[in-house]
Amino acid sequence: MGEKIWDEAADRHCTIIFPGEIFVTDEFESISAVVGSNVAVCLRDTNSGIGGMSNFLFARSDDSRFNDWSENFSTYMLDTLGKTIISLGGNKVSFEAKLFGGADIVANTKGFGKKNVTFVTKYFQKRKITIVSESTGGKEARKVHFTPINGAVDMRKIAKTPLEIHEQESKYRDKVKLTGSKR
Repeated sequence: MGEKIWDEAADRHCTIIFPGEIFVTDEFESISAVVGSNVAVCLRDTNSGIGGMSNFLFARSDDSRFNDWSENFSTYMLDTLGKTIISLGGNKVSFEAKLFGGADIVANTKGFGKKNVTFVTKYFQKRKITIVSESTGGKEARKVHFTPINGAVDMRKIAKTPLEIHEQESKYRDKVKLTGSKR
């Protein structure tokens, strides 16, 4: 998943991922995402350098059946990130995580950002995976570049949140709600 481009400044490939997407690599390349209330989950094996990113959004609703489905899907998405790293030769024992995003970029988001961060944090605590770095919350979106092979992150806050970030998140949230309501 994702859109692969050539990053002239970094002199390497960079895969851009959007809400609901995951990308894992064992190559010297970067993964990039722009996150608002969603969370860029960067996960890597510190010994092998194999790692990836999930552009994570935990959708919530007033319907408890949907919330159960959403929690299961969110867990599946993060499990898939870890399992894909392992399938390329990574070892869960040496995983570390970095989290970015979870902002309240629009006034009427009902605290989605904080809920996303809380869900991801509890997920990693339960699995005894250390979160070594995070920049979460606030009102500003973030642009995140992650290079799993060496664990480097370049994160910049975006002072004026483009409307398209909110629109991307809303489209994904609506898509997840439609899928969840069919269950």
